[in-house]
Amino acid sequence: MGGAGLAGAAALGVFGFNALQQPTGDFISLAVTPFENLSGDPEQVWFSGGLSNELRAALARNPRLRVSAPTSSAGGDVDADDQFDLGRKLGVANLLRGSVQLAEGIVRISAELVQVEDGVIRWAESFDRQFEDVLAIQSEIASIVARSLVAQIAGAEEINASLAKQQGVGGTDNVAAYEAYLRGHSLYDLSSGEASDRAALAQFDAAIAADPGYAAAYAMRSKMLAAIANATSQASEIGQLYDDAISAAQQAIDIAPDLAEAHLAKGFALNNGRLDRKAAKPHYDRARELAPGDADTQRSVATFLAYGSEQAAAQEIINQVLELDPLNARAFRSAGYIALLSRRYGDVIAHIEQALRLNPELASAHYALGSAHYLRGADQQALDSFRKESVPLFALTGEALVQKKLGDEDAAQLALDNILETYGAASLYQQAQIQAQWGNTSQAMELLNRAVAAEDSGLLFLPNDPMLDPIREAPGFSRLQSKFAA
Repeated sequence: MGGAGLAGAAALGVFGFNALQQPTGDFISLAVTPFENLSGDPEQVWFSGGLSNELRAALARNPRLRVSAPTSSAGGDVDADDQFDLGRKLGVANLLRGSVQLAEGIVRISAELVQVEDGVIRWAESFDRQFEDVLAIQSEIASIVARSLVAQIAGAEEINASLAKQQGVGGTDNVAAYEAYLRGHSLYDLSSGEASDRAALAQFDAAIAADPGYAAAYAMRSKMLAAIANATSQASEIGQLYDDAISAAQQAIDIAPDLAEAHLAKGFALNNGRLDRKAAKPHYDRARELAPGDADTQRSVATFLAYGSEQAAAQEIINQVLELDPLNARAFRSAGYIALLSRRYGDVIAHIEQALRLNPELASAHYALGSAHYLRGADQQALDSFRKESVPLFALTGEALVQKKLGDEDAAQLALDNILETYGAASLYQQAQIQAQWGNTSQAMELLNRAVAAEDSGLLFLPNDPMLDPIREAPGFSRLQSKFAA
């Protein structure tokens, strides 16, 4: 078992770009903080949060605007003074913030554009409309904000050109589809496990039913199918889930060939579901081209590259992701895993500790931290970290490794027995890691070959996994490594 993350979209601009292809000419920076839900109903956060996310995505497509990444901007769900402090931490000059109230089919949206340095309000407006008009309101707010900001550095012709670049790809004009999409995205953001993933999938299916041409909904359907495949303990359904994920991503690409999220979804499903790096790579490359300023997309690309032979490129990209998205725990977790695959254990510890400061509940972070301590010989620190890991399979794997090293054979075997009983064939790669570290080369190789037959996505780590270093000279290992190192 194993995998990489996914993310959203932005479009190429007309100016010069650096390694992450951010505009190198003049641009205006801003963050879009989560709009406040004034409905009195916490269940309506799907709308307030979704609206701010959609505004952020639209503005991020404008090549004259540098928009802070969504996860870091989400730190703005606080009072006004803290929002300004957040803006200073993110290094942005402006904040777009607001509130939303939805009741009996009427939506009231208040928005304001504020300068971080002095608190001057550049623009403010309130809208009271039927919910059916929400797409027009969203477009109007994004257009007004962009015009107000871009006017500081460009003339009318360039303003109009930047607004044209800001227009979305793969969206919808169907309000019912849009509502279902926002509800699904809210569940996706919750990411509380397989149940919420399946609930999100149902919402994206509803969006597609309302608008069969909604490419972004197909891309998110693909993403949720892959997430469920990664989480399920039912090995028999994994193959079909990934097949459906590939199909949904391809439908999104057929509708909107320039939708970065669709290419990223297909690349992920091909890589994780079919272990086909060769087929996946063009989609990751295309997503990187289409979403140059999207931190989550670039984070996923960096992780994909780190699994193979392009680790220098992976490191360059993840360094810039951390600059773009400095308050995103997942970005630091990805940086930690990239460092782990490069055997830079001190960097692993630094990145993962920062990730855990930002999100103490972050899944698989303690496993990376424990692995770094274990591989450095700090066994007790490793054991403490593994025991805090929230993913049981990873926690048990770490327990089996450290207890064996500490000489507690019974505890080590008990951890392995628990893995076999709970996960069985869904844990072949982790079983191989354990046997490799225990010095059982033939058993480890047998498990890896079985993992190949089962298309275990943990094999993505094989080319660079330090846990497999003890068996890299074993007969047949180089053949396996070449298969996954492309």
